[in-house]
Amino acid sequence: MSIEYLKDVQVGGKIDLSRFNKDRQRPEDKFSWEKFSPFLDQELKNLAEESNQELEGFLKSDGRISLAGPDERSDQDLVDQQEIAFAGGREKLAAWRASHEKNPATLAEKSLTIALSKILGKGYLVARACEYDDYNNGVDQVIIDKETGKVLCGFDEVLSREGLAGSPKKEKKFQQSIDRGGARIKYGVALKDEQLVRAKVENIPAFYLPVSKEDLYSLLSSQQAGGAARQTAEINIFNKLLESLQSQVALLNNQANPNFGLLKNMRVVLEKLEKINQPALAA
Repeated sequence: MSIEYLKDVQVGGKIDLSRFNKDRQRPEDKFSWEKFSPFLDQELKNLAEESNQELEGFLKSDGRISLAGPDERSDQDLVDQQEIAFAGGREKLAAWRASHEKNPATLAEKSLTIALSKILGKGYLVARACEYDDYNNGVDQVIIDKETGKVLCGFDEVLSREGLAGSPKKEKKFQQSIDRGGARIKYGVALKDEQLVRAKVENIPAFYLPVSKEDLYSLLSSQQAGGAARQTAEINIFNKLLESLQSQVALLNNQANPNFGLLKNMRVVLEKLEKINQPALAA
């Protein structure tokens, strides 16, 4: 029986497997992630301008909570030193910051902030945590109930192939947060005399949000497209995040000696978010 060789392959020569792997790449692997930065940045700027009408200067144009108060300078110095370490030196800092802004993980944080703000509506403020709380307290985002002034919860995101399965590292951090009785936010808010004011907040229910690159690819594409496609994609990602939160609450509930105070707070958060997940969203 004769042997048929692959087209354009010489016997005894090396086969370039890259041309075959290209066909097997997923769409998100070929994706130009950074092209969405301008769109996301404009959306966050709009959200910040709207939120700052209620608490002036609270959010920066990138949707992050701004530093303010007696520790502002020292905390900013700490953040600068941490970023210099992340970059591998002061001379690499500018390039690191530019690259970080276009990183898929950063885009996921921005995209989810926008999606959650849209779905939760005017009664809630979804904000990116300031760099200080991000680096030192492990919180990427917070949801604030404007009516009560309470920081309902914090989120720490993970972008991976696993999606809802998350990652062992994040699950470990989630358990550590449970052991501490929740997360803390140095730059948060509280309600005083019926007005939102800046305040430190402790014992916040903290969840991790596992997002797959496939889901992020779909969400970003649909958000930029707008219309019904955007609405559907944002509702789909919200439902997946709810599923993850439900599993995390169940995990705490099934522990031998759960922190009942934290468990109660986590259930309250979950119930609020589940009520938002109504058919009216799809109308």
